[in-house]
Amino acid sequence: MTGEDKKLILEFCGIKYESYDSPMCPNVGGAWVDSSGKYANSMDPTLDPNFYFKYAVPKLEVLSILYQPPMDISVMVASKSGRFVAEDKDPAEAFGQALLKVIKENK
Repeated sequence: MTGEDKKLILEFCGIKYESYDSPMCPNVGGAWVDSSGKYANSMDPTLDPNFYFKYAVPKLEVLSILYQPPMDISVMVASKSGRFVAEDKDPAEAFGQALLKVIKENK
């Protein structure tokens, strides 16, 4: 997943980057915060299953996860624009790829 993909997912989930730069302290950086102003995991949020269930699932209409060893994990997400499926051995990667399909379709 690229940095741009990660940014799209964070923004879809309501996570915004807030810069803390000031003239007195340039290049201090910033942090990703959720809609309530709380820090979202860390300075560089990890897109793991915990993150997706906390921030992405409430924004979806349907979520389906299928796992049948030794196959990949299939994640299906649905929104008003349709249903999107992704498969990967890593559940977080499968979830992220399916979510990216929803985000890109709604752009």
